[in-house]
Amino acid sequence: MSKRKKSEDEEIEPSDVAVCTTCEPSVEFDMLTPAGRDALKEHLATVHGVDSKTMQGRLTMHLDGRTWYGSNYQYESAGVVVGRRERRPRAKDDMMRFD
Repeated sequence: MSKRKKSEDEEIEPSDVAVCTTCEPSVEFDMLTPAGRDALKEHLATVHGVDSKTMQGRLTMHLDGRTWYGSNYQYESAGVVVGRRERRPRAKDDMMRFD
């Protein structure tokens, strides 16, 4: 029985993960949930003494797939670095979608 490799053009589940790369080992937060977003804010405040509103972000990469898109961001403040990776399926009526 052979396993079929998932094509990069197949539907994907949405994901949005922030990673505090300042911590060793790095700490991940699920940004799709309010609890995950709150946990990141709390982590920044209690572990690093940084207000999340002071984080300055920039887009580091954007990818376009036929049925999905994704972006990577990097946020920094006071020497604290948080990476964020999001992947989203394209809506059926998205003009950039190619089936």
